[in-house]
Amino acid sequence: MFGSTISRSHPRLAIIATGSRGDVQPQVALAQRLQSSGYQVRFATHQSFAPLVRAGGLELVPLAGDSEKFFAGRGGVVLRERLGEPGAALDFAERFLGPFIRRFLAECVAACQDADAIFYWPPSLVGPSLAEALGVPCFAVATYPLPHCRTRAFANPWHNGGSTTNERTWAHGEPLWGRLFRDEVTAWRRTLGLRELSPAAERRRLRRLPHLLGFSSAVLPRPDDWPADMHVTGYWFLDLASTFTPPPALLAFLAAGPPPVAIGFGSMAARDPGAMTEMVIAALRRAGRRGILLTGWGGLSQADLPDDVFKLDAAPHDWLFPRAAAVVHHGGAGTTAAALRAGAPVLTVPFGFDQHLWGRQVHRLGAGVAPIPQAELTADRLTAALSALTADARYRSRAAALAAAIRAEDGTGTAAALVDRYLGGFKRRRR
Repeated sequence: MFGSTISRSHPRLAIIATGSRGDVQPQVALAQRLQSSGYQVRFATHQSFAPLVRAGGLELVPLAGDSEKFFAGRGGVVLRERLGEPGAALDFAERFLGPFIRRFLAECVAACQDADAIFYWPPSLVGPSLAEALGVPCFAVATYPLPHCRTRAFANPWHNGGSTTNERTWAHGEPLWGRLFRDEVTAWRRTLGLRELSPAAERRRLRRLPHLLGFSSAVLPRPDDWPADMHVTGYWFLDLASTFTPPPALLAFLAAGPPPVAIGFGSMAARDPGAMTEMVIAALRRAGRRGILLTGWGGLSQADLPDDVFKLDAAPHDWLFPRAAAVVHHGGAGTTAAALRAGAPVLTVPFGFDQHLWGRQVHRLGAGVAPIPQAELTADRLTAALSALTADARYRSRAAALAAAIRAEDGTGTAAALVDRYLGGFKRRRR
């Protein structure tokens, strides 16, 4: 069915990127670096990310679905709130995601034809089976520790089952991800001519893959008990500020007073966006701060807001955050990275997933106040956090020091060098 060897002078890499924008955008940056290093890169992702991929000069293969709408809608709310309930999560996956997964897996086969190596986001489960069928290497890529990245150093960020030891959070949380789409993946493997694997064998194979983890060891040090093939490369930043033309109204707002607080929760949907908006406006007023509200604010118009609050549909984080007095966000890995590189003090309002981990780390490093989970956020708590962030110079000082460490890294360069090394080794073994 397939056939490929790494014999071309410019090997072809297939990158299968799904998840939120915070997952996909860093992989575009990685793909650009690989392409500039001489690889041919085919980037398979949802159509909603097509402008991002094409602007990066990459070959696009559109995939079904719209992950941003999913995470911002009811499906995303249900998934993050019930992730710690295995029965509920499995039922949700079968009822709502099963048909999509079957189509997605079939499309990935076409996207990887003639690939010499496959890069994939492990929650999609697609990479190892395709690599096995093709006889090519496979790389796991992500911007955070994944559910199978066991360590004693910190708790599994995907475990929502209550307090326990770090080791147990990994033991309890890892098997769930493999079970979510097991039936679909098993049936799909048969169409590829592959035998069924037990869950334990699948987990062992996954842990043996080379992992490229695009976050900074200055933010989350690489645990000593991780296997040698699990690499922390540094963040993968995509330059969007240089091509951004800010609207005149935004420039006028920024010029009209002191730096504002940037507040936005990415693709995370609040259950009551109207109440969340009122809470944020009240906290800004009490703290005496101007604010910029980023996308997802319940269809507000600028006329609905006081003069010292500005609604912004979209702006590159690498343009906006350096102009902010502080950043309040959901704690996604990509937004955390952008805020830290900008040297902006941070308040994290985690909704779920890996967001609690980054909120705790930012606070532990002194670059922000203690995180406030979205379910526990109140106007009083937000007011106190905004006041502390903007009045205590130690937060900005520590954020600036952390920003310098992050800027000194070359995350995409480190990742590209690792790819060179692994593919060179694979070529020698094939010979």
